[in-house]
Amino acid sequence: MAELEGLEFGKSDFVLLDEVTMEQFMENLKLRFEKGRIYTYIGEVVVSVNPYQQMDIYGKDTVDAYRGRELYENPPHLYAVHHKPQPAGRGGELLRGGSAEMLVSIHLQNDPALYAYTREGAAATTSNNDRSSHKAVTSALEVIGFSGEEGNLRFESDGDGVGVVGPEALSHIAELLATDAASLSSSLLFRTVATGGGEVIQKGHSEQDACFGRDAFAKALYERLFGWIVSRINSIIEVKDYNPVLHGKNTIDYFNNQIIVDLVEQPHKGIISILDEACLSVGKVTDTMCLDSMDTKLAQHPHYTSRKKHFRIRHYAGDVTYSVEGFLDKNKDPLFQDFKRLMYNSSNPVLREMWPDGQLGITEVTKRPLTAATLFKNSIVALVDKLACKEPYYVRCIKPNEVKSPVLFDDARCRHQVAYLGLLENVMVRRAGFAYRQLYARFLQRYKMTCEYTWPNHLMGSDRAAVEAIITQHGFQDDVAYGHTKLFVRTPRSLFTLEQQRAALIPILVLFLQKIWRGALARLRCRRMRAIYAIMGCYKRYKVKAHFWEVEQRFSNVRTMADYGKSLEWPTPPAALAQFHKITVSLHRRWWARQVVKNIPPSDMLEVRSKVAALTALSGERKDWGARRVWERDYLSNVRDCPQTSSSFVRASKELKNKDSFSQVVFSGFCRKVNRFNRSTDRALLVTDRFVYKLEPKKNYKVLKRFPLDTFTGLSVTAGADQLVALHTASQDDVLLCLQRGELNPDQDRVGELQLPVTVCRSALQLHMRGKPKSVSVEHRAGQAAADFKKSRDGFILLLPAS
Repeated sequence: MAELEGLEFGKSDFVLLDEVTMEQFMENLKLRFEKGRIYTYIGEVVVSVNPYQQMDIYGKDTVDAYRGRELYENPPHLYAVHHKPQPAGRGGELLRGGSAEMLVSIHLQNDPALYAYTREGAAATTSNNDRSSHKAVTSALEVIGFSGEEGNLRFESDGDGVGVVGPEALSHIAELLATDAASLSSSLLFRTVATGGGEVIQKGHSEQDACFGRDAFAKALYERLFGWIVSRINSIIEVKDYNPVLHGKNTIDYFNNQIIVDLVEQPHKGIISILDEACLSVGKVTDTMCLDSMDTKLAQHPHYTSRKKHFRIRHYAGDVTYSVEGFLDKNKDPLFQDFKRLMYNSSNPVLREMWPDGQLGITEVTKRPLTAATLFKNSIVALVDKLACKEPYYVRCIKPNEVKSPVLFDDARCRHQVAYLGLLENVMVRRAGFAYRQLYARFLQRYKMTCEYTWPNHLMGSDRAAVEAIITQHGFQDDVAYGHTKLFVRTPRSLFTLEQQRAALIPILVLFLQKIWRGALARLRCRRMRAIYAIMGCYKRYKVKAHFWEVEQRFSNVRTMADYGKSLEWPTPPAALAQFHKITVSLHRRWWARQVVKNIPPSDMLEVRSKVAALTALSGERKDWGARRVWERDYLSNVRDCPQTSSSFVRASKELKNKDSFSQVVFSGFCRKVNRFNRSTDRALLVTDRFVYKLEPKKNYKVLKRFPLDTFTGLSVTAGADQLVALHTASQDDVLLCLQRGELNPDQDRVGELQLPVTVCRSALQLHMRGKPKSVSVEHRAGQAAADFKKSRDGFILLLPAS
């Protein structure tokens, strides 16, 4: 439809022109040509303008778009003339595309220039895919049961007669025609004439006559083969006749081409009759004499003129000039009965089928062969008779210019063709009759959405009644006629009004269908999501319960286990129970600790608390701080650790306890201390729950100094295995010492037993002595007997024996 294609491309159907005039017709034709629209309708007639360029409108996608569609559903195209696209033939250079094996089997070479009938045109091509074209044509011929045949033959005079040049070519042709070489040679070189008395005369050909006979035989082979192919295809393809229904008749004036037809084929006066008469005349008749005869009989004809050796006919499509040189020779048909008899006697049944007229005996008298012009006229008459009983699909071709330009539109040339093709009259005829006809069912299927009584489905008695309801609602009762099975619409405007309303309703219907479908999809998606969440909920609850069951099963007997379940591996919890798992593990550890602590004697609780405090301060900082051994704490009173001085320390300790009223000894041991003169001396350290004492071990543990315990704010140790300790005070008068191990275990680490806030220094240990900052480093030296302090530039160095 023009409206669907867009008004910028003009009217896609000339029937839709506002006024049927030559000016509007040409204006619309030119506009569509300039816009690249080479096809335009006149009803079901296609007007095609040669684009003189390749156009991408014949591919498989285009074929699929037009298959099964009505004319008005797509822009005009050749494929839309009939519902089924017609096959298009493609030519190619078969000799160049054939395989070597195939060419050898039929005695051909792959150079077309070697053969007379393939070098005459001398047409060159650079864009054809010869191999694919050859395969395509070969495949098509195989479908209809055809095998190609080709030949090449020359003659020469040998004085007494004419002979064939090269017997090999003759043998090849005889093999391809399924006959013997002798019979073929006789038919080419001689002519057999039967007299009335039953006698047979054989006349030899001249070289020229032999060439004429060869050419006539080749052309006849092609013509018979072409006719056989057409007959074979028609026998395969099922053709359905369509009987149109006529509703009235109007008279339309149009150009009558009969005057030109009479000029060509009128008996006794037509060009064909004059040409045949010259060919049948006795004596020497030349082409010039034939032209003189035409001038005598046709000089007054308005469509005939001549000059010298040419004559011109004013055809419907334009003036055509003909040269009479060779007219008589080309009009004669030297295809004698010998060739027909030869082919009828071929052993190939297909060839025998093509030449039924060769069955006459050699003694039977035959008529003179028809001339080429008469054969052409007879074939045209047969074609017209065949078309008269069919429904033809016409394609009117227009040549836009003479220079084959894709952009040039010659108005005068095109106007002349439009006039002589009778296209304007065709438009008038189409507008005077019914422009559209359609089966009731298909019409209803397409336009039922435009009527409230037929959408979505009608409840009427028949499709015709439903169609009548559509027509009545739109007010087209006077523009239609109802047939037995079809609706006939007189003017295209009514149809296009329906198409416009349908096009306006299509988006609404599409949105409606989209809404329904999207709603269905949404509901389906919602049900699926609900099912998914239900499954997820059940699965999560199952995983939670399964985890609880697993934990319960693993830890059900932990009270009776020696380690209270500490060695048990916890099951991996689901993601939803990750936090709960952490809490559960923490609770179990607390319970486990409580169970362990319950079994510790009260006398060991002080040590346990001390180790817990040391663990908090030193875990990860020092490699060993005595966590896995029993802390003696009061090493100076231990006979095993200090066998010589323990008794004297016990007496001194009791005196101090009575004097200062402390309740327990937290730590006691020997140490190497730096005094106020920055010298190192051996001292004893006693830490109680109230005081810290510095004792002189050589004087029965005489108290050299007493510090309240709250005087010390903390202590600093190193990360190594040394026993370096700095006791920090609020007055910045820190105490620097190195704990000494007793005889019980010289390798014991006793730093952890000092119960004060601890700072671990990984580099030099920092402290203040009498308000001055000092730095203490540790150094291992070979030959060092025991731990001792040495002054350094910024403090002290603790010298330790090399390990």
